[in-house]
Amino acid sequence: MNDTCFIWGTSCKEMNLMIHLPRDRYDWEVNSPRAGGKYRIADTASGGMALALEELSKVKLSRWIYQQNQSKEPSKRRDLPKIDINTLKEVGTWPMPSALEQMDYCLQFIESKKEAFGGVDIASHSNEIQAATLLKNESEIRPLIEVIRDEGWIKIKPDVVSDIGIVVILRKGYQRLEELERPQSHQNRS
Repeated sequence: MNDTCFIWGTSCKEMNLMIHLPRDRYDWEVNSPRAGGKYRIADTASGGMALALEELSKVKLSRWIYQQNQSKEPSKRRDLPKIDINTLKEVGTWPMPSALEQMDYCLQFIESKKEAFGGVDIASHSNEIQAATLLKNESEIRPLIEVIRDEGWIKIKPDVVSDIGIVVILRKGYQRLEELERPQSHQNRS
């Protein structure tokens, strides 16, 4: 088996086979930025089922993996999100997010990836941003970034290397991030 993501068929950073004795069951441990980072896939799910997922299920599953990897405490990082039949069924029933939710996910992603100079080269994180924001393919990144720019949340600095450029969060973007961090009941009263 080459290092190919079970979900997207893209190349992985890492793939390990974990055999569980005495029953000779196995799990694959995969690190696929396109699928949202590290995950485990159970032997019962990896029998071609994950590869047969429709595109929207892949997108939702990638967001689930991304969320699981982001929400864990550093001490629990060894517990990789595990994909099994139940996970596939549950994630498949999730509704797709609204355009505003996707914008929020993207803004949160940019904030999590900003570097010392305060900006993010989106092109270098294209696989991760697709998983974080539930995008179907790379061609959807630029329009999403442009909508967020038009909202006044970010600024795009031209870059020689990247066709999108370096993205920097503006004051209005930080205000939006603060709104998202408030408890839901507080947001509803305002």
